Amino acid sequence: MNRLIGALSLVGGTGRLPSGSAGERLLRQSRVERTYPVVCRNLGLPCELSVSILGAQLLARSQADEILRTLEAVPLKGLDLAWHEYPSPDLRDMGDLALLVRSGDVARADGILRSLGYVPELAPELLRSGTLRAALYEREGSLPVHLHWHLLNSSWPQFMFRVDMDEVWNSVRGGRLSAPHRFVSLCEHALKHSYSELVHLTDLDLVARGLDWEATAGVAARWGLTDAVRCSLILLRDLTGR
Repeated sequence: MNRLIGALSLVGGTGRLPSGSAGERLLRQSRVERTYPVVCRNLGLPCELSVSILGAQLLARSQADEILRTLEAVPLKGLDLAWHEYPSPDLRDMGDLALLVRSGDVARADGILRSLGYVPELAPELLRSGTLRAALYEREGSLPVHLHWHLLNSSWPQFMFRVDMDEVWNSVRGGRLSAPHRFVSLCEHALKHSYSELVHLTDLDLVARGLDWEATAGVAARWGLTDAVRCSLILLRDLTGR
């Protein structure tokens, strides 16, 4: 069962739905893993979540467009992946709108979000504490905005990582991170969450397709995240058989 749901959680994965209660358990588990829309697509089944997921994606895209009119920022994770990596945005759910801004623009970003009606979870002085890397903003009728000013929103000891944010920003093209930066940061994010949901591997598998592995290995080594990438690749190998 575990191997089957893993295979079906990858876009283009193949397998047959077991009959009876076993099949029902697989579909229920895929909801827990946040891969239910992908599993349904692979099995040729209708997905009753598609409309609500697409609605959330369209809302997030509208919010991002509103914010990006006056603020330089890069969408991360859910919004970016759904519209650029997945075959259709209704295959990837999201709980908030993650945006990356330059560290020197945090105060300006805070002011812009407040002017648009977003309320921060933190007092302004805490944004300048030097220890935080992200803050959440909420507005009624909107998805929460998760504002990041570092690519790795990690609670791990910071001496473990050596992420060069100038390198990150210099590689941004068309409002997106470079593919190696995107892959390595997703590996760190998945490892930080102990790969608790299969959707982490679904994301990684899509970004990995056509990836420049030499450049990716270089990024991982420079940032001190080779082990995170290695763990992700081992798990992907087990799922894909490649």
